[in-house]
Amino acid sequence: MEQKRPKVKNPTAMVTIHIVVICYVAYLFVNLLRGYLAGGEGAPNLGTVIIGGVVLLGGATYVGITSYKLYRQCKDQKDND
Repeated sequence: MEQKRPKVKNPTAMVTIHIVVICYVAYLFVNLLRGYLAGGEGAPNLGTVIIGGVVLLGGATYVGITSYKLYRQCKDQKDND
């Protein structure tokens, strides 16, 4: 079975971008949570925090898994060359 080559020209840069995206999404979630915990007028309610957490952390998890697969694919390809 022939291995597929990654479709990106620079996989290291792509993995780095994925890491930056994960950090940014985690930052957004922390700020959402901070706003909820601070309370006050204009603070997000619990439903917003839960939905935001599912969407943001789910997205970060997906990007992390995609990044790991790309890393493994490039590493396996480099080992075979």
